[in-house]
Amino acid sequence: GTEPLIRGITSLLVGQGGASLAPLLAHGTIPESWWGNTATTVAHATTMGEFFSLLRGRLGVNVGTLVGYATVREGITRGVPRDLTDREFELLEHMLRAALEEGALGVSANLEYLRTTRVPHHELVAAARVAKEKDALFALKLRGREEHVKDGFVEALSISKATGADLLITDLEPYARAEASYRALATQITRASAEHRIRFTTSGTGIAALPLPLLLPPHFREEEWFTMSDRLNDPSAREEIRAHLSRYRDIPFHVASVADPSLKLFEGTPFAKWSLHEHLPFEEALIHLMTVTRFRAVLAAAVGSDELAESFASHDRAFIASGEAAAPSLETSAHLSFLAGKERGALPLEQRIAAMTGGPAKKMGLTRRGTLKEGHYADLLVIEKAVVREAFVNGIHAIREGAPTGARGGTALTRT
Repeated sequence: GTEPLIRGITSLLVGQGGASLAPLLAHGTIPESWWGNTATTVAHATTMGEFFSLLRGRLGVNVGTLVGYATVREGITRGVPRDLTDREFELLEHMLRAALEEGALGVSANLEYLRTTRVPHHELVAAARVAKEKDALFALKLRGREEHVKDGFVEALSISKATGADLLITDLEPYARAEASYRALATQITRASAEHRIRFTTSGTGIAALPLPLLLPPHFREEEWFTMSDRLNDPSAREEIRAHLSRYRDIPFHVASVADPSLKLFEGTPFAKWSLHEHLPFEEALIHLMTVTRFRAVLAAAVGSDELAESFASHDRAFIASGEAAAPSLETSAHLSFLAGKERGALPLEQRIAAMTGGPAKKMGLTRRGTLKEGHYADLLVIEKAVVREAFVNGIHAIREGAPTGARGGTALTRT
């Protein structure tokens, strides 16, 4: 479609956060159900090669994908949270390896995804080893945020040390109220990068995404939505949850995405609008949103100060990405917001562009992309005052004078 182009993006990397659209062994058990509505998924591909075949000739932008560890694992277990047998473990490794051989750009895992938090550490190490074996990257969403973010990084670093994998930490957005922890993390990343291949993505905008289950106290987070809903109906638990939610009162939330089609009109709007619509105070409005959406909604939150977000974006190990908080319903993307941001001297415009284009393309193992050079693929944008005026995808004119041309010049980005 043209939406990414309008938002200043010619190439998408999907399959982050441990969830991908292939390979699917069992429809409906993919972990995207934690984030969205899997009933609308039409690209049901049992292999990565089949997925790329489905994309051929249908793309308005370029699309590359990682293979989601949770997607493969839950396909094997049919969504049942349990340990793998030895034979299933061998099958998981085989499927990850096959997906990489068929063009996936790497393996992704999300340690915030509730079921992944309970899997044995050796499985994650094995997934990273498969990525290392195929000279592909291992993308990891850290387990902790705020004051726990350093512990999450120690865990990620242990996987990198054990395997030598090319590590990409995804969606690392610094929280202003835990600034000391994030400053220390930036120093840790710098030191660790001297011996290990480590990069991270951040938006530079200070906006993070919070799936609704993550707003609950940790001991109330469960793998099934109805179990969490039962907790909300328990008077004593509800009182504890309400007290915990009050800590978010000062954060200006937006409703980034909602799986329920009947609630789509609230996407991209301030959470205060939902609270006003329901005639409820902040904490009760959050609990009501959890209930009616069955926890399948994501809030975008301005969690970082401009200065802190800029300092992370200017880190020499950082790539700029639209990130998990970017939803089509929001007014702009992290790319355009970051390019249009105030110059503070920390990161010149040329370096901002390189952190969005050439650097990520090299990390993904994509040749002749991400730089403006003769013989390279022509993925070009002409941006004026944070508005895309012209766009070319693989040399095909996709936006002319601000209007889509209808051309579909996109292709699947693969390592093969």
